[in-house]
Amino acid sequence: MLVAIGSAAVLVLVITLIATSGGDGPKRTNTRTTETTQRASLDEALDAVCKPGSFVNGRDTPLRNADASGLCIARERTLYLFIGTYVSAYEVKTDTSTGYVGAFAVGTLSDGQTLVIANQTSSVAMTTLEPLRNMGFALNNAPS
Repeated sequence: MLVAIGSAAVLVLVITLIATSGGDGPKRTNTRTTETTQRASLDEALDAVCKPGSFVNGRDTPLRNADASGLCIARERTLYLFIGTYVSAYEVKTDTSTGYVGAFAVGTLSDGQTLVIANQTSSVAMTTLEPLRNMGFALNNAPS
């Protein structure tokens, strides 16, 4: 009987603490929800940086470990962009460290795949890839 009364008292205390705790404490946000709202589809990402009509699927690119790859001509400059989708972060790291990639954008698509869009140059390609930043992509220069 005492155990039941003690358990009930603890339960009342916990409910009271939860009900009164909303005040000035730090607010927690669900980062997963925020991340999901920033994810783009493959079509949205390609449309942001590729000149319409220039995408070629299945082309040989320096992104050798990509599950699927292609290339396009950048919207802003006459510059080839290499495109690859991945399920392995290690393969992304490998492909962006080969010396054939200068600047690249990497992000997670709405279907969960990782997308890399890269070029052999650094400075020019960075501005070309800038529209992807608004879609949650990280812009990087490959290690030299």
